[in-house]
Amino acid sequence: MAPSNLGGFQDTFHGIYCGYEIETSAFVQIVHNGTNHWLTISTIGAKEAEVFIYDSLYCSVSNAVKNQIAALLSTPSKEISLKFVSVQKQQGGCDCGLFAIAFATALVTGQNPGGIIFDQSKMRRHLYSCLNKGRLEMFPILERKKPAISSTDILPVHCLCNMPEIVGADMAECSKCTKWFHVTCVNVP
Repeated sequence: MAPSNLGGFQDTFHGIYCGYEIETSAFVQIVHNGTNHWLTISTIGAKEAEVFIYDSLYCSVSNAVKNQIAALLSTPSKEISLKFVSVQKQQGGCDCGLFAIAFATALVTGQNPGGIIFDQSKMRRHLYSCLNKGRLEMFPILERKKPAISSTDILPVHCLCNMPEIVGADMAECSKCTKWFHVTCVNVP
């Protein structure tokens, strides 16, 4: 069962600008990768500074997604563990949004999307029906399997802002503590 104090589901528009509110409890969030793809992230069942990624197309994430994860967690840890859950891969290039919603729906109903094979041929019609009813229900399932993590990546975070390195931006290393900071976040003499 999903936690009763579940967070997330913030406006995805905020993700573009990393303007998310910091999540202090378990959350589910649908995010955009900055180009043309949607995926789901969650901290349900995660350790501190760890996030599960449910992606129907890729096994890696863009810098835009990494920044959104760091903004949601805003962890004082030096790194965030990105756990890629082995989920069903979509057929074709247009259903990532459907899968992101299906993964999020499974999570909030206490089910691990990594253990589910959805009936992709019925997903769009199912979502349309849910929208007409005004409530999301579990998407049609073909079979269940044992969930697994397909890979893990480490996202280093820096600075007072607890964000990753910004590609193309200047960073400065403190000579006293040896931590790295974005020059836009601190006064560099």
